[in-house]
Amino acid sequence: MWWIWGIAHIYFLISLRNRLIVATQWLWSYLTFERGARLITDMGRAPKPDRPGPRADELDPRTDKERLEAPVQWGHAYVKFRNDNGVPEVRIGVKEFKCIGVSPPQDHPHIYLDMGNDDTILCPYCSTLFRFDPRLGPGEADPPDCLFIDELGE
Repeated sequence: MWWIWGIAHIYFLISLRNRLIVATQWLWSYLTFERGARLITDMGRAPKPDRPGPRADELDPRTDKERLEAPVQWGHAYVKFRNDNGVPEVRIGVKEFKCIGVSPPQDHPHIYLDMGNDDTILCPYCSTLFRFDPRLGPGEADPPDCLFIDELGE
């Protein structure tokens, strides 16, 4: 029944060119078993409906301006991590960082993540689970190739 879903979604795309591109990409992904986009099904720290969670200002007493001007983690920018190999968990030595998903050009938006008081956080774009490991330094990850060195400094 999955093929009915595919036909319905391709049918509603605008222009024949877009339909052919999407159909070709989906077919290629199916035949080569490449990772595609993932759906966000669980935000990890979402409050239960019967128990309201703490307000944002209770979790972080800084003002919006202070949060925007927060000190950087590693030189001039936050440390960036990727998950090219699709490992289930990446251990890192910082609690504030950016996740890029996989290496460019297939990366997702470089999203800032803050674990706060927790030791784990799930990236809402790529569903990579990051775990804080105090034995690792700010520029370290396990597996080591999950650390992304941004040559452009963005």
